Amino acid sequence: MKKCSGILCLILVIILGLGTFTACGDKEDKKAGSPKKAERKIVLINNTGNDLKGKLLVRSEHRKKWRQLDSSSSTWKDGEKLELKVTGNMPKAKDGWDVKLLYADSEEFDIWSGVPLDSAKAISITKDGVSVPMKK
Repeated sequence: MKKCSGILCLILVIILGLGTFTACGDKEDKKAGSPKKAERKIVLINNTGNDLKGKLLVRSEHRKKWRQLDSSSSTWKDGEKLELKVTGNMPKAKDGWDVKLLYADSEEFDIWSGVPLDSAKAISITKDGVSVPMKK
């Protein structure tokens, strides 16, 4: 009887040990397969007729909090391109993004709505709105 109890205990220990090993292996596999944070390049062209501050603030639809993409304090001249690299997960905005730009010569700003920041093309920001070249 003692032999049977000892064998049963040994079998139980082996089963529990294998179960723990298998569970740990699953966690490692999930970590290895987890997606990395994406890096996205956004190109904007200033065609507003004014110089803008290098600070670009964006938010997805109906959000109150702005996210700053470019923290440089330099001036973004009229006609110049601004290339931004965004790292991390940006939620998809079904109707585009709100973009807030500050004018260089004052504390005034404008907000453009519906800006497709996920576009592969350069986005031209004008005083009247936003334009994205059509895909050929």
